[in-house]
Amino acid sequence: MQDRLTFDSVEFHVSRVRNHHRSTAALARAIGISPSYAAQISRGMIPPVHIRAKIAAALGVPEARIWQ
Repeated sequence: MQDRLTFDSVEFHVSRVRNHHRSTAALARAIGISPSYAAQISRGMIPPVHIRAKIAAALGVPEARIWQ
């Protein structure tokens, strides 16, 4: 059985700003998801593995820094 992932919102938002994504919507456009879906993720919804990988790559951090 897998442990439940937790979301580090501070790391998410700090990484977003460091990588010049001025908003969650800008990040959404960069990775090809809707702004509303990205907003849900930024508030703690755990996305599927392939979306987590896209977000981590766009932010330049390992997935484990955002989702533990």
